[in-house]
Amino acid sequence: MFYNTPDEYAWRYMYATGAFLPLIMFFFIKCFMPESPRWLLQKNRDDDAKQVLTKLCSGNEEEAAVVARDIKESIEKEEAAFQLGWKFLLCHPTPGYRRMLLAGIVAGISQQVVGISAISTCQIFLLDQSGVHDRHWQALTLVLIQIGKSVVTFGSSYLIDSWGRRSLSFISIAGILVALIVLAVDFHGSSGATSWVAILGLSLYMVSFAAGMGPVAWLVPSEVFTTSIRAKGTSITTFCNRAVSTIMAFSFLQLANAATWSGAFSVLIVLSILMAILIYFLMPETTGRSLEDMAVYFATLTGDMTVLDNLQTEHTSSSDDEESRSSKRTASTTITSQDVVT
Repeated sequence: MFYNTPDEYAWRYMYATGAFLPLIMFFFIKCFMPESPRWLLQKNRDDDAKQVLTKLCSGNEEEAAVVARDIKESIEKEEAAFQLGWKFLLCHPTPGYRRMLLAGIVAGISQQVVGISAISTCQIFLLDQSGVHDRHWQALTLVLIQIGKSVVTFGSSYLIDSWGRRSLSFISIAGILVALIVLAVDFHGSSGATSWVAILGLSLYMVSFAAGMGPVAWLVPSEVFTTSIRAKGTSITTFCNRAVSTIMAFSFLQLANAATWSGAFSVLIVLSILMAILIYFLMPETTGRSLEDMAVYFATLTGDMTVLDNLQTEHTSSSDDEESRSSKRTASTTITSQDVVT
């Protein structure tokens, strides 16, 4: 096959290489990634789970047995825990659970409302509109932006416990607002955007997002839901996150065509300000607070003692289950001692 231009050859080479990547990944997964010990224990494949844990524990079988027992007990606790149904959560939750669910949803959709999916989808269009037409320079620019985003993500992961979730969220939104204002002003008018200003605005947006809105949206929902609704609450939060992501990604380009790029960025500025207001009023600080602390917070905030009553039921179920296991262990030890004496 003959190629007319170097660019055509490069793209075809990339596609051909990409076709083999899934096969390479499958090979490494098959050879080096074992099944999860937790999943194996849930399926009653205890021997397989102990083999995996022994490898993870550097061949220490005693340590692997202890870890397996802890995982098994954790699974039993979760199965015995007090659970609330979908009908309660979706149709008639009490005020405490409603506020808890609202906090999780606000945290979950926050990263999408500020426009990360929309801007990520349209980065090539933005660079084209700003005067960067060369595909190699576009690719290099996007790679450098992603590297900066990754570096900031590691930094925010280090600071998120000391600075707090809400603080990083507000710092992140502040940076996003500055970036969106720069982009809106740069794309305003008939003269067109300036390439270096557009790249600066796009870079500032991405690193600002990585500083807070990226990790916080996934971390906070896991910290506000009590055990009785955690799985369902997290599922609802994830669904809302992906739904908003789809809406933003599909509508942003049409919005830019109808209202210009500057108008589209102005809409994101308004949405980001609204998101900051929602976070301020509805998303609590979860840093250093246990699930019990969050239950007390929501119960006190709404005057709904149902949250605390259900939490007590959860602990009672776990305690009863632990006492039952302790009794079984004691009985087993007694029988073994009698056998030895006999």
